[in-house]
This record gives sequence, structure tokens and C-alpha cells, in this order.
Amino acid sequence: MNETITRETTIEEKLITVTTEEVETAVKKLKIGKAAGQGNIPAELLKNAPQKFYKMTSQLFTICINKHTIPKEWKIAHIIPISK
Repeated sequence: MNETITRETTIEEKLITVTTEEVETAVKKLKIGKAAGQGNIPAELLKNAPQKFYKMTSQLFTICINKHTIPKEWKIAHIIPISK
């Protein structure tokens, strides 16, 4: 007897949602006049972005978190030591 038994198991995953308010709060905490990051986007530009920016950014973060993927560009950092 060669019976194949298939059992379907489901794992409940709790989806995480990044809200536009969370993104907006994080952007408001950025310090103006500091060096831009890897993407060369200054804090001043982000702070003056339209509401659509916050919505699209929150959607992007939500997708990245729930799919467990981060763009490789986000993992790059250039650290330059500055002696006193």
C-alpha cells in the first residue's frame, strides 16, 4: 500500500502595518543640517515632502517588513572616522 498522506498546515502570521503617522513622526525627528545618507537625500527635503510621500513610504516599509526582505542598498553604510 503506497498511500501518500498530505497534511496542510497553516501558520497564522500577524501582518505588521507601518502607518503614515509613524513615518511622519520619524521624519520630524531628523536633524536639519546633518550629512545626508547613502541616497543623498537631505533631511530638509524629507521634512518638506507632501503627504503622499509619507503614505507611499509607509506602504513600502509595510511590504518590506511583511515579506521579510530589505533592499540591499538599505544595508550599505559608509563610516568615516573623524579624529578629534
